[in-house]
Amino acid sequence: MLTRRQFIGAAVGAAAAAGAAGSGVGMSAEAQNLKLTGYELALGSLPAGLDGLRIVSLSDFHGKRFDDESALPGLIARCAPDLIALPGDLLDRHHPEALPRALGLVDLCVATAPTCYVPGNHENGLANREDVYRAVAGHGARVLIYDQELVECRNGSLVVSGVPDPVAAGDWAGGVKSLARAEDALPDGGRRPFSILLSHRPERFAAYVEAGFDLVLSGHSHAGQICLPGGIPLYIPNQSPPYRYVKGVYQERGTTMVVSAGLGETGVGLRAFCPPEVVLVTLRSAGADG
Repeated sequence: MLTRRQFIGAAVGAAAAAGAAGSGVGMSAEAQNLKLTGYELALGSLPAGLDGLRIVSLSDFHGKRFDDESALPGLIARCAPDLIALPGDLLDRHHPEALPRALGLVDLCVATAPTCYVPGNHENGLANREDVYRAVAGHGARVLIYDQELVECRNGSLVVSGVPDPVAAGDWAGGVKSLARAEDALPDGGRRPFSILLSHRPERFAAYVEAGFDLVLSGHSHAGQICLPGGIPLYIPNQSPPYRYVKGVYQERGTTMVVSAGLGETGVGLRAFCPPEVVLVTLRSAGADG
């Protein structure tokens, strides 16, 4: 079986041919074409005091360097977030030397809003991953590895939980369920607090639904990274065609998941028909009285 790195390398030729036929944007240039993607979600489980909550999700940074160093800070500032989520692959296991750039992103986020981080598969592949987690925490982000944080924002509170990559040591499925159960004991005016889960892997959506999280923020897919015209992905890691969780909003039984196309790249520093993105999620209360 091809790894993601091998598959993306093999797919470059096909996407390059398609790009030459239908687009004037080079694949290396598109990797720098950072965009803002906004979703406004009306959720019945959201207390009225959290109406208008703005969350920025920055997944799959991979220690990337943007040619325009003001692009990412500018978009984050424009979003004016109440909370920032870093749902995994802040660093690339093939380029651990990029840790200072990754920590620079953490600094930017922490200076803007409360910031929560959960590791992805690339951090899990690092021999010094515990050192990375300590460094991220030392720069002010809350590292959530089978852990959760009660966050006060706007006129209410919410709980942010985090689970690591499923191949990390431990009972992953049991950890997801335990986090959901633990929320019931957290104070929020006598009701179960609104719950956000950070988890790198979107293909585990069924487990998040079963646990009953209100909102899940995820990444990992890169939305294909190398796509055919129209954003048709050639490959999504840990999924089989037809790909079910590529990017965007997925809802089932009261759980909403937002999957980001990510900021960075892996395998090759290229994107085709799939620009990197900052995701802004604006939450609206749909009938809850708080």
